[in-house]
Amino acid sequence: YRPVLAAREARAAALPLRLGMDALLASPSRAVQVATVEALQRLNVSEALDKLRALVTDEQRHEDVRVAALKAVSSLRDPGLDKL
Repeated sequence: YRPVLAAREARAAALPLRLGMDALLASPSRAVQVATVEALQRLNVSEALDKLRALVTDEQRHEDVRVAALKAVSSLRDPGLDKL
Protein backbone atom coordinates (compact mmCIF):
# COMPACT_ATOMS: atom_id res chain seq x y z
CA TYR A 1 0.00 0.00 0.00
CA ARG A 2 1.41 3.35 -1.07
CA PRO A 3 -0.77 6.35 -0.17
CA VAL A 4 1.74 8.76 -1.71
CA LEU A 5 0.96 7.40 -5.15
CA ALA A 6 -2.75 8.17 -4.78
CA ALA A 7 -2.01 11.82 -4.03
CA ARG A 8 0.42 11.99 -6.93
CA GLU A 9 -2.15 10.42 -9.27
CA ALA A 10 -4.79 12.93 -8.20
CA ARG A 11 -2.43 15.83 -8.95
CA ALA A 12 -1.62 14.30 -12.32
CA ALA A 13 -5.32 13.92 -13.12
CA ALA A 14 -6.07 17.46 -12.04
CA LEU A 15 -3.53 19.07 -14.36
CA PRO A 16 -5.39 18.53 -17.67
CA LEU A 17 -8.63 19.46 -15.93
CA ARG A 18 -7.13 22.77 -14.81
CA LEU A 19 -5.88 23.44 -18.33
CA GLY A 20 -9.22 22.67 -19.96
CA MET A 21 -11.48 24.02 -17.24
CA ASP A 22 -12.51 27.22 -19.04
CA ALA A 23 -13.47 25.41 -22.23
CA LEU A 24 -15.33 22.69 -20.34
CA LEU A 25 -17.28 25.17 -18.23
CA ALA A 26 -18.18 27.12 -21.38
CA SER A 27 -19.56 23.99 -23.04
CA PRO A 28 -23.15 24.27 -24.23
CA SER A 29 -23.76 20.88 -22.60
CA ARG A 30 -25.12 21.18 -19.08
CA ALA A 31 -23.95 17.62 -18.37
CA VAL A 32 -20.36 18.55 -19.31
CA GLN A 33 -20.49 21.61 -17.07
CA VAL A 34 -21.80 19.61 -14.10
CA ALA A 35 -19.27 16.81 -14.66
CA THR A 36 -16.47 19.38 -14.79
CA VAL A 37 -17.58 20.96 -11.54
CA GLU A 38 -17.87 17.56 -9.87
CA ALA A 39 -14.40 16.55 -11.09
CA LEU A 40 -12.93 19.82 -9.76
CA GLN A 41 -14.53 19.01 -6.43
CA ARG A 42 -13.36 15.37 -6.31
CA LEU A 43 -9.81 16.36 -7.23
CA ASN A 44 -9.79 19.26 -4.73
CA VAL A 45 -8.80 21.85 -7.30
CA SER A 46 -8.92 24.86 -5.02
CA GLU A 47 -7.54 27.06 -7.82
CA ALA A 48 -11.02 26.81 -9.36
CA LEU A 49 -12.77 28.54 -6.45
CA ASP A 50 -13.10 31.88 -8.26
CA LYS A 51 -14.72 30.21 -11.26
CA LEU A 52 -16.95 28.08 -9.04
CA ARG A 53 -18.13 31.13 -7.10
CA ALA A 54 -18.91 32.84 -10.40
CA LEU A 55 -20.98 29.83 -11.49
CA VAL A 56 -22.99 29.90 -8.26
CA THR A 57 -23.97 33.53 -8.75
CA ASP A 58 -24.50 33.38 -12.54
CA GLU A 59 -28.27 33.49 -12.96
CA GLN A 60 -27.92 32.60 -16.67
CA ARG A 61 -26.59 29.14 -15.76
CA HIS A 62 -28.91 26.20 -15.28
CA GLU A 63 -29.76 25.40 -11.67
CA ASP A 64 -28.04 21.98 -11.93
CA VAL A 65 -24.74 23.69 -12.69
CA ARG A 66 -25.22 26.29 -9.96
CA VAL A 67 -26.10 23.66 -7.34
CA ALA A 68 -23.09 21.51 -8.30
CA ALA A 69 -20.86 24.59 -8.07
CA LEU A 70 -22.26 25.48 -4.63
CA LYS A 71 -21.58 21.95 -3.41
CA ALA A 72 -18.04 22.15 -4.77
CA VAL A 73 -17.39 25.52 -3.11
CA SER A 74 -18.63 24.09 0.17
CA SER A 75 -16.56 20.93 -0.20
CA LEU A 76 -13.44 22.97 -0.96
CA ARG A 77 -14.08 24.90 2.27
CA ASP A 78 -14.18 28.33 0.73
CA PRO A 79 -13.95 30.94 3.48
CA GLY A 80 -16.24 33.19 1.41
CA LEU A 81 -19.04 30.64 1.22
CA ASP A 82 -21.30 32.61 3.54
CA LYS A 83 -21.24 35.55 1.09
CA LEU A 84 -22.74 33.54 -1.77
